[in-house]
Amino acid sequence: MNIQKWKLALSVAALLALNTSLAHAATCSVPSVSYPTIQSAVDDTSCTIVNVAPGIYAENIFIARSLTLNGAQAGLPVAGRISGGPGESTIVGANPTGSVAVVTMNASNVTVDGFTLRNPVTSGAAIGIQLKSVATYATIRNNIVDGIDTADPAGVAEAIFIEGGSFSALIEQNLLENISSTQSTRGFLMGDGNPANPLSPMTIQNNTITGVTSTNGGAYGLLLVNPLDNAGLFISSNDFGNLEGSTLVHGLSFESTTSSMSASSNNFTNLIGPTTDNKAIWFSADDPDVYRTDVSGSNFNLTVASYGVAIDPSVNVGGNFVNAGCCWWGSADGPGPVGPGHGARVSPNVLYPGWRLAPAPVGGCVGTNVPTTEAQCKNGGWTTAAHPDGSPFKNQGDCVQFVNNGK
Repeated sequence: MNIQKWKLALSVAALLALNTSLAHAATCSVPSVSYPTIQSAVDDTSCTIVNVAPGIYAENIFIARSLTLNGAQAGLPVAGRISGGPGESTIVGANPTGSVAVVTMNASNVTVDGFTLRNPVTSGAAIGIQLKSVATYATIRNNIVDGIDTADPAGVAEAIFIEGGSFSALIEQNLLENISSTQSTRGFLMGDGNPANPLSPMTIQNNTITGVTSTNGGAYGLLLVNPLDNAGLFISSNDFGNLEGSTLVHGLSFESTTSSMSASSNNFTNLIGPTTDNKAIWFSADDPDVYRTDVSGSNFNLTVASYGVAIDPSVNVGGNFVNAGCCWWGSADGPGPVGPGHGARVSPNVLYPGWRLAPAPVGGCVGTNVPTTEAQCKNGGWTTAAHPDGSPFKNQGDCVQFVNNGK
């Protein structure tokens, strides 16, 4: 074979390989003649992208390969959408008597985007989305996970259950609402108790978790129980609200080692539970290195009935502190009892100055710098003091006037 024929043969082989590859990479639509159900398209290995039209689908989807599963609202934020509305691709779990998730991911590189998911069950656990241990590099975004509840007196519920081993997930811009059970109820459950499987790195950001209710147990916005060192978790800018538990209520509950984890800039509102165990952020006795976790910049829209940040008294942080700087504590004078103010409580070993004087993004981080007596304005003190909005005083007289008149 001469050189020209050899080049031609290579070119033909390359084109055949490309055509074969394209033949096995397709965008598939549901419902259609070929794919009447979502699962039928998921099971066809030639479907790399599955687009699901608006409608109601009574299925439990099991994904065992890499693919992108798009609902009709893929790429669109949840704000303004109607859960289960006519424009939604709504998947309702069809297995009411078992602990089967609406969507189970059992492969790497799976994306689920733009659905409403519901799962009312009569017995067992109610689960919205479950990431199995091999579900690495998953993406879950723009989904409304609504009505995940069980009627089983011994049942538990979680909107998203992340097993140990499913690291490098991106979970963002989802609405998790109306999650309920008699026993423990969680917006996120992270970890399955397997000591061999890491969860990090992982990013959980810009999600809203609301209406998490337990009638005879604990209500959690996010519960971390994975026993391995979970360095590299990034839990940021999530809204936790309307959590109601019988025995306890925790916004973020870290019941395993957190290490150098970031849990900053989260918002907490309306935690309804016993004052004995009512905490926005909780570090348990199983988290000995709590001081390496950053929870700064958070909004604790709470009263003194709740803890903003609490550390189990048995944890020895070795003279270090949890960084909770630049937080709003529900009161302009800062956190309560251990702190100087009337806002949400804080336990020892939490570094809270300076705090915000109003919820973020307004209100400068100048807590402890607002003068309350004329003496604090003297001898140049006015130069380091600030108005409640963070603006500086012009001179000593301006500072004294504020102390006396509040303006």
